[in-house]
Amino acid sequence: MYPKTAAGLVQCYTAAIPFYQKGNMFSSFFLNTIMSNVFYSAFLFAAYELLQPVFSRPAEADKQLA
Repeated sequence: MYPKTAAGLVQCYTAAIPFYQKGNMFSSFFLNTIMSNVFYSAFLFAAYELLQPVFSRPAEADKQLA
């Protein structure tokens, strides 16, 4: 519908402005973008910490292979 250029992206975003609902707490910029970034960042860091022992090899295994 829009050309795949920077101007097309600007047109798409401009056409979406009327659909942005102001006044609703759950559609605010803060909750939609910043809080989602905080949530997913915390989720990814926690998943990394929890899964790190599962996928890491002990140092002794490296010495036995050499």
